[in-house]
Amino acid sequence: MSEQAMESITGQCHCGSIRYEAQPPIVKSSYCDCPGCQRATGTLKAPFVTVYPKQFSIVSGEPSSFRAESGVLCDGHGVWHFCPKCGTPVFWLSDRGQVDIFAGTLSDTALFQPAN
Repeated sequence: MSEQAMESITGQCHCGSIRYEAQPPIVKSSYCDCPGCQRATGTLKAPFVTVYPKQFSIVSGEPSSFRAESGVLCDGHGVWHFCPKCGTPVFWLSDRGQVDIFAGTLSDTALFQPAN
């Protein structure tokens, strides 16, 4: 899907308490397999799409946040955001200025298109 055709990127946690919206473009689609992402998501490879923070907003609910003290890759430079009701990891906010939205929370999971 081209950026011009994409109107907005939306999604939610498992229970629907946390809903978000982001404006294109998707900067990248990728997987992370660092120990922090593995522990935070319960997966071996966490799929995510990256957007810029100024283009991302929470439209309902209030996510909880967690900064891990482990110092491993993603734990060392970002904050995890998840639903306090159902526990779904929704996004990770980098200290370096990016939002990684976990792809399983996207309304349209076809937006996740990692480069091989």
